[in-house]
Amino acid sequence: VHQLLGGKARDRIKVYSWVGGDRPEDVAREAEKVAQKGFTAIKMNATEELQYLDDYSKVEAVLKRVHAIRDKLGDDFGIGIDFHGRVHKPMAKILTKELEKYHPLFIEEPVLSEHNDYLKQLAQYSVPIATGERMYSRYDFKKLLNDGYIDVIQPDLSHAGGITECKKIISMAEAYDVAAAPHCPLG
Repeated sequence: VHQLLGGKARDRIKVYSWVGGDRPEDVAREAEKVAQKGFTAIKMNATEELQYLDDYSKVEAVLKRVHAIRDKLGDDFGIGIDFHGRVHKPMAKILTKELEKYHPLFIEEPVLSEHNDYLKQLAQYSVPIATGERMYSRYDFKKLLNDGYIDVIQPDLSHAGGITECKKIISMAEAYDVAAAPHCPLG
């Protein structure tokens, strides 16, 4: 694969590990386990499905989980927070604003790709935005990159045309100074 991509370019890359858990102490414990394996960042679920306008207690639950990781592993440990497109625009705005104080590595898929125009509203916060797993070709990414509200693209290798198409998408992102983290839930 590295030959298809143009040859070996580095010996190491930064990666993160997924952690599960619903309670703050569970998430912090899981994050600590992966940190002990040498990871310097994790990605976690943000929240359960939310209504268009929902109880603040659900926002508070997210904040408690993120705080528990910050408290246990410190400010330099990366925390990616995956919204999974489960959050409607009004709640995504509230969550992003509230998460800002924890300096997340990124928030992932804060809204479904059908609502990428809303990323402009979320980009006002100092939280990097990652998205793209539900986008299927370089043409889907074109407007997103042009708009300039995205910080990390995540084309899914199994959905976006395979390695060659994802390489093209990532090359486009490079021209916009946008990072890439290819997505693939299949392993």
